[in-house]
Amino acid sequence: LEYILTHIKPFQEAAGKCMLKQNPSNNNLCQIIKHVAPLRDTAWEKLLAKNPSNDNLCYIIKHVTPLQGVAWKKLLKQSPDKRHLLDIIKYAQPLQKAVWEKLLKQSPDTLDLMYIINNIENLRKAAWEKLLRQNPTAWNLRHISENFADLREVAWEKYLKQGPSNHELTAIIMYDDNIREKAWKRLLDQDPDNSTLKWVIDKFEPFREEAWERLLKQNPSIEELLEIFKLAEPLQLGKACKLILNQNPSNNDLREVINNLETVRKKAEKRALEQEISNKELQKIIESIEPLQIEAGKRVIERAEKSEDIPYLCHLIKNVKTL
Repeated sequence: LEYILTHIKPFQEAAGKCMLKQNPSNNNLCQIIKHVAPLRDTAWEKLLAKNPSNDNLCYIIKHVTPLQGVAWKKLLKQSPDKRHLLDIIKYAQPLQKAVWEKLLKQSPDTLDLMYIINNIENLRKAAWEKLLRQNPTAWNLRHISENFADLREVAWEKYLKQGPSNHELTAIIMYDDNIREKAWKRLLDQDPDNSTLKWVIDKFEPFREEAWERLLKQNPSIEELLEIFKLAEPLQLGKACKLILNQNPSNNDLREVINNLETVRKKAEKRALEQEISNKELQKIIESIEPLQIEAGKRVIERAEKSEDIPYLCHLIKNVKTL
């Protein structure tokens, strides 16, 4: 009967009548009240006679608009707790103000207030003002800053007073579009390390130039500068090339520059062949840097005096037709 009542509309009333004759439970009566309007008053009277629980009354308030008022009055006499009040406040708009006033008397905690802020637009401002007096967490403030434009400025200022770490700020930059720029400005004020700046250069084009300028002031290593070549398109990268070339780079470093940055290729090419370089490294240049193939090949031929040089000559015969 319960299945028919809730799923098969043409037979709902018949199923409800049968249930009323079989000493129905409170839950059965609540379902009859919800699904069978002609039997609603009869089922409601039976429910009242059986001392409905707070859960029963909340169900009626949420699902049966014509009985919301009387069910609410009955609920008030039974001392509902915060769980019941939060359960109905979202669904019974005519009762929201009354439910809110009742909830305030029960000292709603941060989670209760966040539920109101997220779900009840009419009560959002009141819940926010209450939350501000109860020391909201950093997560509360971040969530509100991201999702509610009218509360954003105050929430963000409150969040900053809690001293967010650089790690927390990078998380905001990554995930929160609406406050990304604010988080970036704060991050710059908190002396981000080179690793953090490299991450920004890689991920966020709007902040790339500013992050790059800051990185240059923090004495980046050759390894860090080479990473920038791979992470971002040329961004004043002539400066990076100059810094690398002034730090006694290895041949591997120079190959990275040659392979990743067209605008500084010529400088790196020249440096690569000016230094002492093994046949193995010359072989890599022949394989990967076409403009240097002939010059590197000539270097191999000039030094080919021992039997162990034969594989390099074979490699040269294979790859550089002109030699």
